[in-house]
Amino acid sequence: MNIKAFLKRNYLIKNIYVNILTYKCKNIYKTNYTKRALLSYSTAPFIKKKKMYIHPNYVENHTIAEILHRYGYIVDVYNNTFSGKINYKKYDIIVGEGLPISNYFFYKEHYILTVYYATGSHPFYNNIQSYKSLFAFYKKYKYFIQSSSRLIDFKWGIGASLSDYLILLGNDNTKKTFEHYIEDKSKIFNLNPPYYKTNVISDFSRKDKNKFLWFGSFGLIHKDLNTIIEIFSKHNEYELHICGYISGEIEFINAINDILIKSKNIHIHGFLSIQSDDFKKLMEECSFVVLTSCSEGCATSVITVMGNGGLIPLISRQCGLDIINGTMLHETTQEQIEYMIKNANNAYSEDMIRKFSEENIKYIEKMFSIDLYKRNIGDIFNNIFSKNKQ
Repeated sequence: MNIKAFLKRNYLIKNIYVNILTYKCKNIYKTNYTKRALLSYSTAPFIKKKKMYIHPNYVENHTIAEILHRYGYIVDVYNNTFSGKINYKKYDIIVGEGLPISNYFFYKEHYILTVYYATGSHPFYNNIQSYKSLFAFYKKYKYFIQSSSRLIDFKWGIGASLSDYLILLGNDNTKKTFEHYIEDKSKIFNLNPPYYKTNVISDFSRKDKNKFLWFGSFGLIHKDLNTIIEIFSKHNEYELHICGYISGEIEFINAINDILIKSKNIHIHGFLSIQSDDFKKLMEECSFVVLTSCSEGCATSVITVMGNGGLIPLISRQCGLDIINGTMLHETTQEQIEYMIKNANNAYSEDMIRKFSEENIKYIEKMFSIDLYKRNIGDIFNNIFSKNKQ
């Protein structure tokens, strides 16, 4: 395990890092407005000066902060996991997700406009789904590996349920996970996330219908990587390429290591920069991306490889993504996932794969561009501020 992964998994060190060293960035635009906004998301994009092509939340953080700045707010940014004391008296609006917005409802002393910015499904739904995946893994492997879940502090669900307005990244399936808790549905706004367009391929001649990609972040059991590995271990005629912070979840790797050792057709690449030659090579050669996660807001990892490589998605409905080509499963049993993979390989000719790949790139460029995201979220905030005046 590398040092970075160890530090992330060590709760005490991580808590010190988040709560003391990077928990907030005060008045990021150095303004002297009379109104003040608290953005509860991530301070990393404001601490690191260099633009980061790791996750589109870099764009999201800066865009929301700029909108609040344009509306005349001093902008303070807190990490969404910050659990310390906040002087809410000085704020007029709170935007974001996590503890800083949720804790406001515990220590409420005066009214503050709250806008919950949901990057995942409803926290309560997310946790139920994540526990289900952990229990299923335990029954099969006899390991309970909570570090490979995506469990969220229950308090996140309070902000997601009680805020005045809700902006959520995802489709109508994602929206359904919130509707039970939100009485006025007109206060829920769907929004497509942005994606990084960096290494878009133009030559589809190297696409191989036997090559599949799993592309994701942490929470490997939550994202059902174990099932995908089990399926491909039985099908040597296919290749599975796995990209992500796999080394950070060593307990998961140890639990399924026997399968990995025996499966010469499964290749673990670890984290790959989307600007790298290795990433571009996978975009040129892989035909399909597989993600059967149990809960997402909108799976930006799938959007990234669709937009840069045209990969055809084989996904669960919980990925929160509407697709034009590919397969979306409503139920994700191992049998159904295996059938989906085999059917895609058998049903799609090389000409179809090239055609669908080109269409997927155009679709993602049209629906998930950074410019479109900025316009749409700007319109949403304009709507919210107009309603709030009334």
